[in-house]
Amino acid sequence: MASLMCGVRRSGAVCAVGALVEVAGVARAQWTVVSLHVEDAIDSYAYGTWGAEQAGMVRLETQETHASLWSRTAGSWVDLHPIGATYSEAYGTFGGQQVGWAEVGFVRRASLWSGTAASWVDLHPVGATASDAYGNEGGRQVGQAVVGGVSHASLWQGTSGSWVDLHPAGATRSIAFGASDGRQVGFAEIAGVPRACLWSGTAASWVDLHPPGAVSSMAFAAAMGKQGGFVQFGSTAHASLWSGTAASWVDLQPAGAIASVVAGLWGEWQVGYVLTSLGRRASLWSGTSSSWEDLSTALSGDWGDSYAQSVFCDGATLWVAGHGYRYDQERFEALLWSRPVHGCEANCDGSTTSPLLNVIDFICFQNKYAAGDPTANCDGSTAAPILNVNDFVCFSNLFAAGCT
Repeated sequence: MASLMCGVRRSGAVCAVGALVEVAGVARAQWTVVSLHVEDAIDSYAYGTWGAEQAGMVRLETQETHASLWSRTAGSWVDLHPIGATYSEAYGTFGGQQVGWAEVGFVRRASLWSGTAASWVDLHPVGATASDAYGNEGGRQVGQAVVGGVSHASLWQGTSGSWVDLHPAGATRSIAFGASDGRQVGFAEIAGVPRACLWSGTAASWVDLHPPGAVSSMAFAAAMGKQGGFVQFGSTAHASLWSGTAASWVDLQPAGAIASVVAGLWGEWQVGYVLTSLGRRASLWSGTSSSWEDLSTALSGDWGDSYAQSVFCDGATLWVAGHGYRYDQERFEALLWSRPVHGCEANCDGSTTSPLLNVIDFICFQNKYAAGDPTANCDGSTAAPILNVNDFVCFSNLFAAGCT
């Protein structure tokens, strides 16, 4: 039996066909998941996170989509939808600015916000028929502009007039999805093959990240000298990590998975999803295929497909933004996962003053265990009873290991 996996995020579709194999993934202890879903919305999606902010969109009962901004709670929702727009979506946030698109006058226009609908800036270049902004960093925005019917990878610095065409010579299509440290990532289609690539602000700076033997590849995110995306071999997409060259490629596909994709990264962490016989599973890696964590196991209730889209670490907590399909409500909900960064997982109460680990953390863990809180599943077990004495042993070991 074959399964078709289509759709990563944003404008590109990634498809893979393969035999159904059940893959067991484990989530670390102490994950907390918050639904950002807005009351009365049909669906909601979170695509980006940075600092305390999450960017995404909600779909209203009218079927209109509205670019959206949250600050870690559903109640913090800010509607970024510009006056006069028909549809809008936000894909990324960085330094208090959000990027995406808004349809105004029947034209899809790359857009920039600074936290409110009124702050909307139209980035649409003169001569383009459509445009989108997918990522941003340090006052720069990246995406695509459709020129002459062809998608051109694009770079802006806050205005329509600042547009830079990153489209490499000889390419038939290109899109930039992410940016970091003055470099941009995406893909360029050369001789009919989509090739993951890296730019440094100009079309001529294009660097090919495509590994030998691959059918196609795309890079969706960049941070701290790393790039993440997928590489397709045959009909199967493999979650992928690079460090600036094709030769640096690392295959993050877990053993037995049907397909996988990296959608975001920060520091040592990569997020995306893995396709198994159970569906698409929001996922976290830390540089190797064996480091894979299945974030969907932290969801409480009856959930279907889930996706992790973006990750951010503030030094104490790891934050992962994404969305999942909730069966009992028949809708997608924007989600925010969080846990203490590794090295201090026994800090149950989340204290920030020294000593981080103390008797209060034991009391915190005992209270969670007594309440049946799934975050007390320290050893990540999946067999009933989920909470048992092994979790106390696990927590004691984490406490003894201390914080690093």
